[in-house]
Amino acid sequence: MRLLFQSHKLSIYSHSLCCQKKVTRRHIDLWFHCYGQQSNYYVCRRDWKPTCSLVAISSSHVTQIPLVKRLENYLSQARVPNHDQLTFIQRAHRYYQQGEIPSNCEQVLVEWYHSYLQAVCSAGMKMDPNLFTETMFQVLLELVRRCCQHRYPFEPFHQSIREPFDYLEFGLDFARPIVHVAKSIILGTEYIIGSIPQQLERGENVVFFSNHQSEGDPHAIHVLLEEKLGQGKLAEKIIFMAGDRVRDDPVAMPFSMGRNLLTVYSKRHINDFPETKADKLTHNRKTIAKMQQLLEQGGNMIWFAPSGGRDRRDSHSGLVKVADFVPESLELMRFVASQVKTVVHFYPMALRTWDLLPPPDHIQVALGEKRYVRYVPIGLAIGEPIQWPWMKQEPPNGVGKEQIRQERASHLHHKVKELYEKLGGLEQ
Repeated sequence: MRLLFQSHKLSIYSHSLCCQKKVTRRHIDLWFHCYGQQSNYYVCRRDWKPTCSLVAISSSHVTQIPLVKRLENYLSQARVPNHDQLTFIQRAHRYYQQGEIPSNCEQVLVEWYHSYLQAVCSAGMKMDPNLFTETMFQVLLELVRRCCQHRYPFEPFHQSIREPFDYLEFGLDFARPIVHVAKSIILGTEYIIGSIPQQLERGENVVFFSNHQSEGDPHAIHVLLEEKLGQGKLAEKIIFMAGDRVRDDPVAMPFSMGRNLLTVYSKRHINDFPETKADKLTHNRKTIAKMQQLLEQGGNMIWFAPSGGRDRRDSHSGLVKVADFVPESLELMRFVASQVKTVVHFYPMALRTWDLLPPPDHIQVALGEKRYVRYVPIGLAIGEPIQWPWMKQEPPNGVGKEQIRQERASHLHHKVKELYEKLGGLEQ
C-alpha cells in the first residue's frame, strides 16, 4: 500500500488489504494529522492490516476495538489540536515557549519519545512504529499539559478513570508494545488462576507484598496477566499502594489516573519539604482508614511494596537486588489487616521489570526524572501464602517487639528474594 500526500491532493494505492477493506477516511485523517506537515510522502508497511490485525486481548469494555480506532479515540478525547499539523516534538517546544509545560517536562518527554520509538521498532509491531509513537506521544503531551495547568487531586483512594478519557486503556496501549511477552515469565500460575480468584469470590482479601523496580510496574503486571494468562479482569481489580512521586509528577499523572490507587507519602520522601509534613501525615491516616474499610468490605486485592521505593543497581556488585523491606511499613499493613473480620491472604510477589524502565541511579528529591524504555522480556512470580513467624503464638522469652518486626521483614524479604532469583532478576 502506498500513500502519497501532495499538497491537498491525495492519491491512494491499496493492494491486498486485510478482509479486502479499503482504508477509510478516518485512517487517512489520522495519518495526515501526524505526518501531513512533516512529509509529503509517507509509506506504510505492507504487513499493516488496519482493521483486523491489531485487536487487543483486553478484558475491559474496549475489548476487540482495533488499535487504529482506539488511537483515533485518544486523539479526539484528549482534544489534540489538528489545525496546525505540528509534530509531537514541535508541539512540545511550543507548549514550553508558551509557558504551558516547564522545560524539564519538555526535555523528559522528548528523550522518552526517542527511546520509546526505538523500543517499538525493536518490537516489530505490525503498525508503523513512527505513526504509533507519534500518536501516543501527541496524546500524552496533551494530558501532561493539563496536569501541569491543573494538578489532579488524588484522593486517599483513587479509582481508575475510564470516561470520558480511558486512562487505563491508554496506559496499557502505551505499555503493550515494549513488553516482549513471548519471552516473559510468570511463576505461580496456580495461585493466579486458582486460589486467588476463589478467595476473592468468597469475599476474602488478597495482599501482595512485592519488590518494586519500575515506574511502570502496575501496567507491566497488567500486561503480563492479560497477555500470558488471559487474566485482564483480575489485573484491573488490583489496588496499588502508590507514593507521592507518581501522583505529583505531571508526566506520571496520566498513567496513575488509570489505576486503582491507595495514595500515601512514603517514609523516604515525607520529610523532603518539612512545611508539608503535617498535611502528609494527615493524608496517610486517611489512606490507612480507607484501606481498613476496603479490607472489611472484602473481595479486594492490594499491591504493596514494603521497601517504600524502587530497587536500584548496586554500585559495588553491579547487580539489581531486592531493596530491604522497612519493618514499620510491613507491620502497619499487617496490623490493619488484623483489625478486620474479613479474611486477608498475604502472598509474596517478585517483579523483574528493571530493564523495562530503569529508575535513576540515585533517589531524587526534585520531580522530572529521565525516562528511558527498552523492548525487553519481564517477569512476575507469586509464591505460596506467607506464614508469619510468631504470628499466631507467643514469641520466645527475651524476644522484643522490634526483633519480632525485623524477623517478619527478613522472612518476607527472603521469600521475595527467592522468587526474584528464580525469575533471573540478578541477570538484569
